[in-house]
Amino acid sequence: MIKRMNLLKYWQAAFNPSEFEHWMDQKISFFGIKSRGNSILADDSDNYIRGGGRNDQLIAGKGIDFVDGRGGDDVLVGDRLPNQNDYNADGSIFASLSFNKDESDILIAGKGEDILINQFGSDYFSGDKGNDRIISLSDSGIPTGNNIPILDNDSTENQLSQLDFSTNNINPNGLAADDTLIGGKDADRFEFHLLINARKEIVDKYTDVETGIINWGMNGVAGENDNYHDHWVEGIGNDIILDFNSKEGDKILVSGHTVQAILLENNETLNEALVGVYSDQGADGRRGNGAHDLDVLGTIKVFYKGSFNFDSDVDIQQKDYGAYGVDSNIAAEIESNDDVLLASTTARITGNASDNDLAGDSGENRIDGLSGDDKIVGYDGNDKLFGSSGADHLLGDRESRQSDFHEKGYFIADKQMSYDDKLIGGSEDDLLVDQYGADRYSGDAGNDRLVSLSDSSVPNDNKSLPAGVNDGSDIDKLVFANEYLNPVGISANDVLTGGEGADTFEWRLLINASKEIVDRNTNTSTGVINWGMNGVAGENDKYHDHWVDGIGIDTITDFSGNGGENDHILIQGHTVQALLLSSSDNSALIGVYSDQGADGERGNGAHDFDVLGVIRVNHDGNFSIKEDLSVNGADFGAYGPGSGLDDLWA
Repeated sequence: MIKRMNLLKYWQAAFNPSEFEHWMDQKISFFGIKSRGNSILADDSDNYIRGGGRNDQLIAGKGIDFVDGRGGDDVLVGDRLPNQNDYNADGSIFASLSFNKDESDILIAGKGEDILINQFGSDYFSGDKGNDRIISLSDSGIPTGNNIPILDNDSTENQLSQLDFSTNNINPNGLAADDTLIGGKDADRFEFHLLINARKEIVDKYTDVETGIINWGMNGVAGENDNYHDHWVEGIGNDIILDFNSKEGDKILVSGHTVQAILLENNETLNEALVGVYSDQGADGRRGNGAHDLDVLGTIKVFYKGSFNFDSDVDIQQKDYGAYGVDSNIAAEIESNDDVLLASTTARITGNASDNDLAGDSGENRIDGLSGDDKIVGYDGNDKLFGSSGADHLLGDRESRQSDFHEKGYFIADKQMSYDDKLIGGSEDDLLVDQYGADRYSGDAGNDRLVSLSDSSVPNDNKSLPAGVNDGSDIDKLVFANEYLNPVGISANDVLTGGEGADTFEWRLLINASKEIVDRNTNTSTGVINWGMNGVAGENDKYHDHWVDGIGIDTITDFSGNGGENDHILIQGHTVQALLLSSSDNSALIGVYSDQGADGERGNGAHDFDVLGVIRVNHDGNFSIKEDLSVNGADFGAYGPGSGLDDLWA
């Protein structure tokens, strides 16, 4: 028999108590069998669903649902996965305010490591004991446009300060969307997954007619970017975390297409903070011409115990989740396979006071070296590495191998989708190194080196700049656009923050070629590859007999050069050059390209005048390209013995 008082206790915390009796009379109850794992898929009525005390998978429908996991490692899902029929032709949700309110749910876990997932309505999550994942999906619909002007010379700080996180912008249709999240005891992860959406005509264009799979990514829906809201990211409303405790290991994850988060308030007297979530299509803190650039998407109010540190307590992850369809988001993955019970993929590793050598695996790792001079390797996956105190060496990825590349030398891009790392140094002089993915570096205090390696693979030929034709300055014809410097659209845009001290921001651009050419220049006895001019780089008969891999579009957030903190930029690689593209009081844009002849003209070399990347430098006024930037020619290779990268990987 259902214990009415237990239900009423949670109902009073979540909803209007006067509606409880009506819900009790209308609900349909689903009970799992005790002492076994149950898989329950409820209907669209108002439901009460209770697990059986083992590892249950409980999925509610479209009503006001109460899902009770009891013990075991459970997966609780509050809503049925929506489909295209739940949306109007313009992409807005096909629901009245009352209908949306009627999908507000209560999810209660028990002892165990549980996953709680919900979307529509103002939902109430309670993780209870165990290391739980509490996941709130977009539920406040289409955000409004903002009034921030598109000004190339406006500062990042000024643009972000104009963001208006009012409910009218986040949730203009007034949908029920304000969730309450309670982790309970132990290390919980509060996750906010923000979903891409678009008009039906655009979604249909990128839907496979045979499988029904929608391509929500940059080669699909998210690539529709000609007009405002050709696509967008749905909001999350104004959500609340009631019991954040970093000492227990709690974390906040904001994940979605181009999402970013900012600390709006932190009242340390009342122990409450406010986090704002927004889109940043350019990853530069400025409004551009993108379809949803600088849309405001929601707020997260955090009531915390002890202290709250935004930089270490909040993770931001770029993922192209879709609003509906097969495998579009985590709810879709679960509901498409009733036999799958998802567990956390994050391994947490903690060092000690000695000098540690710590390494993760191919999953998502969180590794903290604590004190001592530590070496920490994240390996594959979306890793977060903390050096803490000591002179630490952090490597977000493992060293590349030839097997990571196609026969023609192209990086096997599907492996890269899970390489978005966050590296955080500490109080001393640290070395932070990363390659694949859209990585975030933070040196913290000390004189740190932040090293980004080539990660956007093979650049594209600009055929409007022909070789050997004397028709004006070739440098003026260089086009630093993604179609040339990152034509495959690989996740490669890094953000580097030096912190205090004299920091060095370093880019190493790597030679690559087809496996046939690399093998021809590999010593069969030692395996050492000759990447230099007497080897791979000497293969120069045809376009891209060899080339230099690109770096994407990277950003330095806090440069302070000569006259300030004495930060420095170092760009190294085979035939690389740097060019000041634009400059303002607090920002500069640097283009990186190949110049095989070192003559400023495009010749017939294998990669002459390829554009390789862009570095945006946000600075405090102390930046001079002549004094604060160095370019060094060096024949670094993409992989293997002889690459010249031993000082970074060792």
